[in-house]
Amino acid sequence: MAAAGASSEDETQSKSPTISFINSQKGKQLLIANEYTFKLNKATTTTKYWKCVVNSCSAKIHTDVNGHLVKNVKCNPLECATTYMNVGETYRELKDYTTALTYYQKGLKIREEKLAKNHPDLAVIYHNMSKLYFSTQKYSMAMKYVQQTVEIGQEKLSSTHPHLVEYRETFEKIRKKQ
Repeated sequence: MAAAGASSEDETQSKSPTISFINSQKGKQLLIANEYTFKLNKATTTTKYWKCVVNSCSAKIHTDVNGHLVKNVKCNPLECATTYMNVGETYRELKDYTTALTYYQKGLKIREEKLAKNHPDLAVIYHNMSKLYFSTQKYSMAMKYVQQTVEIGQEKLSSTHPHLVEYRETFEKIRKKQ
């Protein structure tokens, strides 16, 4: 029984988030807490149950009917970072570079806070950002990120690893444009 209690406490954040509410473009109420957006999932006569709008994020917030925090359950930040990066990559492929960059930066911020500086998952986001900057002809920024990508790849991956091969190809492509 003690383990279950500890697990529940681990999931619930110790610091209460600042909560605010906005309306979506469809007129639905959204809850904003710690830069995350939540949509109403379920409501009872005493409690509203909110879930993060990022599909793979497991964060949840429970409020009373007056909007006061009852419970805040954290998501796995690295899951959220991966989702942000995937959304960013989708926008990059759609050539909506401004939106893509916004999502990349959210994912990057989380990964830089949670992972070692030479973690291969950082190389993935750096590579995506280098491709974005290349597409927008910001070659110096593209080079900055691809250099970080290659450095991590050379340190953490085998010389024939497909990711490292791709990182080097991107590096050469950017180098030729400078």
